[in-house]
Amino acid sequence: MMRVALYARVSSLSQAREHTIDSQLAELYAYAHQQGYEVNEHLVFRDEGVSGNEWCRPGLNRLRDAIARGEVDLVLCHEPSRLSRNLGIQQWLIQQWQALGVSLIFIHRPPLASSAEEQLLRNIEASVAEYERALLSDRMQRGRRYRLQQGETAPYPAPYGYFYCHAERGSGAQWKILPAQAQVVRAIYRMYVDEHLSLGGIARRLNEQNLPGPGNKTWRATTVGRILNNPAYKGEAYWRRHYYDPAAVGKPRRQGRGPLQRPRPQPRPPEEWIRVKVPAIVSAELWQQAQHQRRQNIRLAKRHQRYTYLLHGLLVCASCGNTLYGCRRKDHRYYYCPNRAQHPHTSDSQLSTWVNAQEVEEQIWNTLKQLLQHPQLIQQAYNTYRETQQPAEIVQQWQQYQQHLHHQQQRLIDAYQQGVIELEELARRRQQIHQELQHIQYHLNAYQAQKQTTLALDQFMERIRTALQSTDQTTQQELIRLLIDRIIVSDKELIIYHVIPTTTGVLLEHALR
Repeated sequence: MMRVALYARVSSLSQAREHTIDSQLAELYAYAHQQGYEVNEHLVFRDEGVSGNEWCRPGLNRLRDAIARGEVDLVLCHEPSRLSRNLGIQQWLIQQWQALGVSLIFIHRPPLASSAEEQLLRNIEASVAEYERALLSDRMQRGRRYRLQQGETAPYPAPYGYFYCHAERGSGAQWKILPAQAQVVRAIYRMYVDEHLSLGGIARRLNEQNLPGPGNKTWRATTVGRILNNPAYKGEAYWRRHYYDPAAVGKPRRQGRGPLQRPRPQPRPPEEWIRVKVPAIVSAELWQQAQHQRRQNIRLAKRHQRYTYLLHGLLVCASCGNTLYGCRRKDHRYYYCPNRAQHPHTSDSQLSTWVNAQEVEEQIWNTLKQLLQHPQLIQQAYNTYRETQQPAEIVQQWQQYQQHLHHQQQRLIDAYQQGVIELEELARRRQQIHQELQHIQYHLNAYQAQKQTTLALDQFMERIRTALQSTDQTTQQELIRLLIDRIIVSDKELIIYHVIPTTTGVLLEHALR
């Protein structure tokens, strides 16, 4: 008895929702019944919403595995483009299956044969299908790029916390916030910024609360990291941030578990990104605090550290800007620059090869205690910082330039209504003005928030009073990391950049020598 397999494919999710693949399978079943073939359900293979230009397709992979096991004698397919729109993939699959003694019939094409004419016809059809696919893809990409630039649609897919609403007549696609998931996202940011939990700690707490993660899967540290790093949650989604490199497909994965099945994403240059405004789940300030916390965690991470270094990750070389490492030699601890071999060996060099750990730690700790015993110094430093950050003249220039851009927008609309410029030119120039207005508004908002920031010195001093009396190095290290952002080290001096907590959670840096 002839063992017959059916294969059907649609390339878009809209076709999958409209069940067009069922019409293909109905015709394949009818053809098999007409020819007197019996079809087993386990030999029916389908790919829904998968491009025909890809090798890695779940349905096609199962079909190829069944053929390799000798379970198939004949494959029925609707037409060559359903098997693949790529001529090379088509030819390779057909030749491989024929070598294994498996026949292939396209029910809407003449039977395959070895004559030169029929092979030429098949190659021409495959080339036309490949050209048609490339043409349609280019048109869709250009149309999507234009709509995204105009803010008429949203990129697909939407991340965790959002629901992707497909385009309807009169309106483009958009993201809508899912309240339950958005509450989890806010909790993640608060746990990371306020409680200083690690990515793994956040994932464990969410799993303990039986909260389903993206795709109803368990939470992992990598999943939490992607949420904390995604700017969409502050209202800025980006399209074309990555491209997919197929060079690594088929090669072993870095972590094992077989060969790589899909292309790896690679970052594009930022100037190629397209920014799209979406509903925000967290504030821009909270998102920025999370990014600062991530950078701090990376810089201060303990990578197999055997001994405690009080200033681990805080000392920065004045010559090259690299973070100093801790090491131990003959029962003495030192900090050294990893690029010390590149420093000039002259008397003008800013940093020696080695810095005695005990001496610099005692000096920093005593300086910090002296500073904290006089809170008025912190208040004075903060007032000086606020006065020097954004002078009133600069803010006034921003406001004047903002009004100038608004006038430019109105003049462009007037020029378009009078027929002086085309619609495409109007859209391009309005997009440029819109981006500049957003940049100015960001600085004005930051300045306004800074004016409203006040120091909570009483709570701040109460929090650290007991820590100052502690002799435990872990407690001292936590206090130092709370108060110091970085220390610039040279042979002549140590420049300490203090971090002063404020009521709004903003980190303030001020250099004290």
